[in-house]
Amino acid sequence: MFTAILISGETNNILNLNKNWKIQSSAEIEKSGNIICSADFNAEVWYPTSIPKTVLATLVENGLYPDPYYGSYLKSISGYREGRWLAMPKNSPFYPLETSYWFADEGEEKVANVVVKNPTSSLAFMIHLAVIRDKNGDEVAPTYLSDNYFCLLPGESREISGRFSKEDLGKAVPKVKIIGWNVE
Repeated sequence: MFTAILISGETNNILNLNKNWKIQSSAEIEKSGNIICSADFNAEVWYPTSIPKTVLATLVENGLYPDPYYGSYLKSISGYREGRWLAMPKNSPFYPLETSYWFADEGEEKVANVVVKNPTSSLAFMIHLAVIRDKNGDEVAPTYLSDNYFCLLPGESREISGRFSKEDLGKAVPKVKIIGWNVE
């Protein structure tokens, strides 16, 4: 949990609310809310930010984490494991999905056709598809998917397509990786 405060240095009648914000982990805060909200509160050790921005984006901007969009740095961020942020309760069940996929050549592109079915009696949440290279598991990027980060109701299925350049694949064999919030 993070707490945010606005540090105002403005003296005119217009207060710009997207600047001068600071955040800090609630685990690091020892002062009460009355003290934090006072004009005399010193927030020097808090992380400066602006809004709109996520907590992770602020922590990256302040050097606490590497840029998650570069290489495999996302995997080094605390709380991330194989495509899932570990915010689920311990011992939460993971449900299997039924999947099939095939690839077709269309000129200089390849098209991945993926069918995903939720055979369980539970919601399959935030399903993410990625085309990967067979040898090292790296994602083929960019891949333009018809849908991504979707949910499947019990018994529901969905067909997704993804286009990518044959040149971006190189000599690797493409595979499809499917992960999600509560799926195997």
